[in-house]
Amino acid sequence: MSYILAINVSHDSSSCLLKDGEVIYYNEESRFNRIKHYSILSDWKNKFRVPSLYEVKKHTDVVDYLVITSFRHHDDTWALHNIEQQLYNLGIKVKHTQYYPGHHHLYHAYNGYYSSGYRDAIVIVMDGSGAWDKEYEYREIESIYTFTGNNVDELYKHRSNNLRPDSCIQSKEERFEGTTLYSNRFGCGMLFNNYCLITGLESGDNAGKLMGMSSYGNVTDQDEWTELVGEHILFKDILCEQGAEKFKFIQEGGQYSFQEKADMAKKVQEETKLYTIEKIKWAIENTPSKNIVLSGGYFLNCVNNYAYLKEFPDYNFYVDPIAWDGGTAIGAGYYIANKLGYNIKPMSSIYLESE
Repeated sequence: MSYILAINVSHDSSSCLLKDGEVIYYNEESRFNRIKHYSILSDWKNKFRVPSLYEVKKHTDVVDYLVITSFRHHDDTWALHNIEQQLYNLGIKVKHTQYYPGHHHLYHAYNGYYSSGYRDAIVIVMDGSGAWDKEYEYREIESIYTFTGNNVDELYKHRSNNLRPDSCIQSKEERFEGTTLYSNRFGCGMLFNNYCLITGLESGDNAGKLMGMSSYGNVTDQDEWTELVGEHILFKDILCEQGAEKFKFIQEGGQYSFQEKADMAKKVQEETKLYTIEKIKWAIENTPSKNIVLSGGYFLNCVNNYAYLKEFPDYNFYVDPIAWDGGTAIGAGYYIANKLGYNIKPMSSIYLESE
């Protein structure tokens, strides 16, 4: 019998406990402290306390593998040591620890794939931004993987060094290294995050409100936001400058009318839908699987998710039910279980084992 404990320490912090490759406990720390989108790493006041560990104690006194997941920095190992100390104080012995700071999108993919029950699948991950590269300059914004059984291959990854409209970076020469594209262009998640700021919704945590606002909007701007670069369609560089100008207007006290905000929201919603359809088409052309799994924060966009079903009627779609960062704890647990050779057992019910 072997226990794997996986903990996401970034926003939407969560804990997942697996026994012999099967999830027996999962929860998000916000359920205990009532702080929405709570991040363990940001909670200096409480010394990064992880209340869910008391629940882990109810299941086991020994953790064979502890794995930490985050999207922040390669030196976040201090968080791992802090959690180890908390486990020690609770009388829980940890035999091995793991921390792979570059696996944020991969953990999203593992959670989505093993939740789907598919034997093979294309897994597409899109969010605001994921793991940094080793130089802390570029962050992953979209990834495409193929899963066949327990074998995983990276088909495509896009890393960007542009995150916010108020830190717009001038164009650099775009380059491929293996399957990874490096650019300064936005992805779908970044566009939603930035237009949340522009329309006064404060942050990407409110992207659902922007999606809702889009239903009141009209697409009056006929300019296309995308262009074909090599084999991939990408958002145009000009969006960076336009977003910076709009955000500066807000920072200086300007105000957009509700209709102007709704129109911008509609444009973001429509353009990201078209963009994602093109990404799915590219993935389909490069792999024979008829199953498509969607994960990462962008795919909380239920309206556009429905559009993909209509666009690709001959394909099976599965949307990760925990597509936000909380789900990376489950994905990290599955990742370690796969490496150890366990027969991973996807959750068949939300009602987990209890003592």
